[in-house]
Amino acid sequence: MLPRDDKSYLNGCLYLLGIICCFIFLAGCQEPPRQLKPVVLVSLPPLANYLAEIFGSEYDFVSLLTANQGHEVFEPNLATVNNLAAAKVLVILGHENLAAEKKWLEYTQAQNPSIKVVNNIGEFASLNSEDAHLWLAPLNMLKLVRYSTAELIKIFPEKQSEIEKRLNTVVAGIKSLDLLTRERLKNLKLKSFIVFHPAWGYFAEQYGLKQIPIEEHGKEPSIKYLDKLIETSRAEGLRTVFIEPQIPVENARQIAQKLGTSAKVGSVQVIDPLAPDYAKNIELMTILLTQAAS
Repeated sequence: MLPRDDKSYLNGCLYLLGIICCFIFLAGCQEPPRQLKPVVLVSLPPLANYLAEIFGSEYDFVSLLTANQGHEVFEPNLATVNNLAAAKVLVILGHENLAAEKKWLEYTQAQNPSIKVVNNIGEFASLNSEDAHLWLAPLNMLKLVRYSTAELIKIFPEKQSEIEKRLNTVVAGIKSLDLLTRERLKNLKLKSFIVFHPAWGYFAEQYGLKQIPIEEHGKEPSIKYLDKLIETSRAEGLRTVFIEPQIPVENARQIAQKLGTSAKVGSVQVIDPLAPDYAKNIELMTILLTQAAS
């Protein structure tokens, strides 16, 4: 028979052993830790959406630029900054005049020096040095989607066949969007349209149109330039001013009022070049142009 002190010691050991066994059992019942998704940073929201559709839910595509913000604005938010260290790839357009993208590139490489960069600019032989909005022409978006996907497959070769099938679906959708846009705009009565900021040059060129910018080389227009623009536009029958969300509506409305006549008042239409739903945005621009020309 054990002395009382030895009994207490033995009971304590058995109690401790029981607790340890419980912890081991509970740990074995827990689910294994989830694998984190590979993070891919993409400067343009519409391109990020297309790539997310192509690569599927096993990857996390994070857009750096923000809809309704403008491509000159560089404002890192906490959610995006938290993704920088985990990101494996950064997909950029690469145009020299895309100011916020350039700042994001510098900032991201400083925070994550090992990040791989997919630069799309080499896919474009003809560039306007002042106009960075290449993606707004559907055939240009097609190039961005194809090249970005091909480069990302080199980095993430898993499930390549599935990714390529989804790529074909997206490509078919963009081609269909181009044909529909071309059909709707081919007989447009007014081939010119007024924009506050010259974002739609590549779109206009692709469909035989001409954008008339109110800004002069990215700056506020002079009174002489603005008077001439209003005079010419009134003569052509242009009554609509297209602006981006960050442009003060009142500024554009004052110009639109001067374009108006007793028969038809001037109007302002807001459309965002960085809208994430690309097809819907291009369709909207097509509808607005058709309405402006009626």
